[in-house]
Amino acid sequence: MPSLLAGTSTAEQLQQADECVLEVLRRFTPQIRRRSQDLEKGLYLLDASGLGKAFHGMKSWARALLSSLHRAGWEARLAVGFTAFATEMATYHLKKERPIRLFQSLREEEKRTLQTPLSAFSLLPEQVSRLRRFHVLTLGDFLMLDEEEVRQRFGGDLLEFYQKAAGAIFTSFPPLPEPEPLIEDFGFLQPVSQLEAILQTSRNILENLLPLLLQREEAVASVRLQFLTEDNQCREQVLRPTYPTADLKWLTSLIKLRLEKHFQQHPLRWGHRVERLIIEVEGEPDPEKQGDLFTDWALDISNDGEERLAPRDKNAGLWALSQVRAEFGEHSLVRAHLADHHLPERDHVWKAEKEELEWLTGWKRGKKSLPLPQPEQDTRVRRILYQTVGLSRRSDWSAQYGPYTLDGGWWGASYSREYCFCVKGEQTAWLYQDLESGRYRVQGWLQ
Repeated sequence: MPSLLAGTSTAEQLQQADECVLEVLRRFTPQIRRRSQDLEKGLYLLDASGLGKAFHGMKSWARALLSSLHRAGWEARLAVGFTAFATEMATYHLKKERPIRLFQSLREEEKRTLQTPLSAFSLLPEQVSRLRRFHVLTLGDFLMLDEEEVRQRFGGDLLEFYQKAAGAIFTSFPPLPEPEPLIEDFGFLQPVSQLEAILQTSRNILENLLPLLLQREEAVASVRLQFLTEDNQCREQVLRPTYPTADLKWLTSLIKLRLEKHFQQHPLRWGHRVERLIIEVEGEPDPEKQGDLFTDWALDISNDGEERLAPRDKNAGLWALSQVRAEFGEHSLVRAHLADHHLPERDHVWKAEKEELEWLTGWKRGKKSLPLPQPEQDTRVRRILYQTVGLSRRSDWSAQYGPYTLDGGWWGASYSREYCFCVKGEQTAWLYQDLESGRYRVQGWLQ
């Protein structure tokens, strides 16, 4: 309350005060939620997403909000962060002289929260004192304990606080969205009976779709064409180049060959003319970006002094490599072969082999070399925890990949761990087992 009085406030007074505060807060964000049903705590959670641009930064937004509350007769503390738990905890130990805490990144928020002393949280003094006997001083130290240990040794409120903190800080990121299909629909003003008009429209559509595909560093692996005719029929043709390409001229030539054959069997006569054309392209990793030793094209200078792109002679490249081998010996020309080992200096070996055309490019017209096997889903580490978290029940997680053994040491203390990627519901975690203690811990979350 603005004025501290002896006695207690009635429920009506608390409700009126709550409405006054909400009236001020609504000027700064439409999304407001009470963090607690107990109005005496005066704790509110605000959604400030995107508001920093309107106020030229989140710090300006926070200052303007506190100034409005102060003019209305209220003292407030404000923390701006990324998770509800961390921002709530930060407000508890803010002072009147410095009432704002602004976290610049999720990493900073997590680090500062884990370094916060337990005495700053809403724990009983005897609970904090009992934890200090076990040298558990900060929230990070507390979360290093296994949940089962907390349940057996402390239980009650401490177990509830442990589950709340662990669940709020170490929540997995949402999955990445699937890439949208590249498809374009074109309706003709009048039914079309000329093949040239359909070919020109197809070329224009491909010109629009290719830049979107190249942004993904992919090339066209297949083209699907659908024709909607006057008689409500849908005809479909699928083209697949011999290897992924982004050559618009080549794709147009393939489409022309296919459509000429198609419309010989299904003439564009009256009643069967094309009213709508739909084209969808599917991509694969662009072979021109796969690190070929010799590219298909090279910068050349003509007799007139103009720069131009000229095709490379791959056979001449093989002849040059043969000359290097002949002059400097058999082991002067080697290839790297990947090995199954976790140490960087042992994950590959060098072998001397005879040069072949496949060395120079992984893709050739008319033939595609076998690609390396790829996992069904691209697995990436989305978040590595600042401190690992104990896992009480390994049986709840099903292993997907692993185990991968990792050995090491630091200042004479050695360790041996087995890492694995495990799934529980929609969450994918990066876990490891300490082979000396047998305990499981969470290292990070994956997608």
